[in-house]
Amino acid sequence: MALSMTVSCVESQIEGDKEIQKDPVSECLVPSSARCGGEVILQWNGFTDEASVILRSESGADETAEIQVITESGLIFNVPWSLAPGIYKVVLIQDGEHVLGEIGILAPEMPVSGISVPSSCLAGESVVISGTGFNASSSVLLVGDEGIEYMLDCVYGPGGISITIPSDMPEGGYDVVLVQDGYEWPLDSAIYVTAAAKELASVAYQGPYMGSTQIIYTWSVIDGDPLKIVLSEALVNADGTVDEGSYDEYVAVSESGFELTVDGFESTNDLSMTYHLDEDGRVISSDVLVYGNSQPTDFTWTYSPDGYLEEITYISKSGLRSFRALSYQDGNLMRFRNTSFEYADPSLKNHPMAPDVVWGYMSVMEKFDPFVYFPYFLGWYDVRSAALPTAMTIASGQGTVTLPLDYVFDEDGYVVEMKWSDGGANKVMFKYR
Repeated sequence: MALSMTVSCVESQIEGDKEIQKDPVSECLVPSSARCGGEVILQWNGFTDEASVILRSESGADETAEIQVITESGLIFNVPWSLAPGIYKVVLIQDGEHVLGEIGILAPEMPVSGISVPSSCLAGESVVISGTGFNASSSVLLVGDEGIEYMLDCVYGPGGISITIPSDMPEGGYDVVLVQDGYEWPLDSAIYVTAAAKELASVAYQGPYMGSTQIIYTWSVIDGDPLKIVLSEALVNADGTVDEGSYDEYVAVSESGFELTVDGFESTNDLSMTYHLDEDGRVISSDVLVYGNSQPTDFTWTYSPDGYLEEITYISKSGLRSFRALSYQDGNLMRFRNTSFEYADPSLKNHPMAPDVVWGYMSVMEKFDPFVYFPYFLGWYDVRSAALPTAMTIASGQGTVTLPLDYVFDEDGYVVEMKWSDGGANKVMFKYR
């Protein structure tokens, strides 16, 4: 859009009785600036149908502008998208060559708003980049750490664009550049590509029990037909021997339903659980039948606009009640019931495809409310914290205690242990398949 107008003119002079008329081309009004890809209006009534416009750089390089329309009062041309920002002479080719004035060419404005880029994906997977303002010319450039570039074609749709990650693309983080109408816009987003995602096989807590004995609670996902999810208890003696204890076994009775078929813990609440998923595969409600009740309790799962689970609620005799409430900051889970988490080291990252370690911790701390965690075990709830907490603060009737956290990773960067100490060795252990 024009910011102001400049006039190039030649003053008329008088020589005796003869008047030298000013050049009529000098009456053309040239905007002081325009953006690449934008329209420029030249105001003058002397353009002919044969007129053409050249933009000449300070180095003398010429670029022909595309004229959109010529009227009795002027013409409109488009600034080429490929033009580098700078100062250009506007040259009219009409009955010779005429310099109409100068114009400052600015970089184009970002044409897309509300861009959302997935933080991670699998090689060979198709992902959607949402936003408003994409068009059929859109493509995406992914730039790796070593400057290796991958130009990806897009499928354009009303809600954004979809791209397919090459199946042979090396694992790693890539900066995202939008290419549209011949111009490039680096986005404030990156996407992590991984060759294969590991599935969670088990999550366990190990900590002090009595004397030198330690106890282990383990949630195991046993793949098969039918799928089983088992909670087991074991004691680890000082000599390393393991005494197996009680266990609960939940068996899949449908694609999204489980029943407790073996009950080894008297404190277990749930008898059966059925989940209802939306078209994106996330849980929106669940029906949970607990011991002593004749009918299941209906729970509603509520998410933030970014897809993070914020609350699980149910209807009681006294009205709507919150069963679980979660709070996030910068995409990281900050509080879960009586435990809060600190993220003091921004470089401490979870693998983008790995399960959330905070959810894993809470699944074994709250082992007798399993219906909250089954979607986590099965990968249905896959919106995870990007960072790893550096400490957690546990509140109790005696006050609070803050515990630093340490991690052990496997060769692929997945967390296999989250460790802390509150008078003894404690850790949550993760196994994958």
